Amino acid sequence: MGDAQTPMSQQPTANDLIKFQITRRLVHLSKTFLEMLEKLLQARKINQEDFFKMRKTILDKNGDAQRELTDFIDKFHINLSGGGNDTL
Repeated sequence: MGDAQTPMSQQPTANDLIKFQITRRLVHLSKTFLEMLEKLLQARKINQEDFFKMRKTILDKNGDAQRELTDFIDKFHINLSGGGNDTL
């Protein structure tokens, strides 16, 4: 889970863990939408041109959401101490 800001030798921060989970869930959601779109194409409910336009939109919106949410998380210092006194 090391990125440009977190060397592999460091423990991941709460922010890193939250960003990882957000990214993981958004990817899963996008994959689900793409699978549904593929089924529509196979059932001939949409044409290939519309399929590729919608596919691009899903992928673009996924990327936008990931960037916006991870940028938002970076504005906070989140401490998950496990002692019941979690702070933001």
